Amino acid sequence: MGYAPQLHGHKILHGAPTAYVMEYLGHPWVSLYDLSQREDFSAKIPSSAMDRIKVAVSRVLQALESGQLVHGDLRPNNIMVELDDDGRLEDVDGVRLKIVDFDWAGKVGAVKYPLSRNEDISWPGPRGAHIQQSDDKRLFESWWPDFCTYSRQLQNTV
Repeated sequence: MGYAPQLHGHKILHGAPTAYVMEYLGHPWVSLYDLSQREDFSAKIPSSAMDRIKVAVSRVLQALESGQLVHGDLRPNNIMVELDDDGRLEDVDGVRLKIVDFDWAGKVGAVKYPLSRNEDISWPGPRGAHIQQSDDKRLFESWWPDFCTYSRQLQNTV
């Protein structure tokens, strides 16, 4: 559906991690986290674009749900957005985004949260627990309001 970088191939070698060859998301793609760290963040993301990002993420969540899939780590560092030629987040025809980092992803009920993870984050499920269908949405909703507030606070100071 175009919500992830294109997978070109993979190689499984016994005793080694699986190697994946995927589409490279360099310029003009940037993670929401990296975009938020820029000094010109408020100028690059109009507040109306924040609503479009949420709509785009909702579409991703619906696609995952319809396939009985989970991502498990849907945070700003794993959501890539495409910038225009001026380095701004386009807000005319919607927002183009792709989700990356599928280390924990898989079928609902088949994949688990790792035992070692950043415990400064309020995860929807405990370490080692199966990642549930609602967990991606719960994780997104746990950080999204603060992310939007941060964006709007920056815009009001400019």
